[in-house]
Amino acid sequence: MVAELVSADVRRNYMSLLMPDFYMRSVTQITPDFLKEQQILALLLDVDNTLAVDKATAPPPEIIEWIEQMKRAGVQMRIVSNAKRRRIAGFAGMVQLPFSGLSCKPLPFQMLRAVRALQLDGAQVALVGDQIFTDILGGRLCGVRTILVEPMMEESGRFFKIKRRLER
Repeated sequence: MVAELVSADVRRNYMSLLMPDFYMRSVTQITPDFLKEQQILALLLDVDNTLAVDKATAPPPEIIEWIEQMKRAGVQMRIVSNAKRRRIAGFAGMVQLPFSGLSCKPLPFQMLRAVRALQLDGAQVALVGDQIFTDILGGRLCGVRTILVEPMMEESGRFFKIKRRLER
């Protein structure tokens, strides 16, 4: 009986690492009012399939407008992506946001660096991304809140199909 309770407890704790705090269909559903209600002052943003379709070099117009809306509301933002630094540098330059490329999410090191740069407590920061096993797990491991969004486009590779099935 004790072993069953411990086992269930361990499973519950493990699963909580994979559960986002919030779920939105798109980043554009995240509003300054929602962030204020949740006492979130800053966002760490994934790029691929969160702010733009996979491997895009520029954000779509609605994302540029959303980023500008967040800036006007005083929300701090940083891009934290697993994509190559060179590609993310151009993307981040277009929206004038600081960034980290090759972040190796879910490892928390680059996200922790980003939180320190924001000079905020982890509870005041949320990571926004489309993948449970990289973005949500990484956000949990670095102690920030997490917002899962639907991917902008379904990936076609076998690895992603398996991963998305597991995420569901």
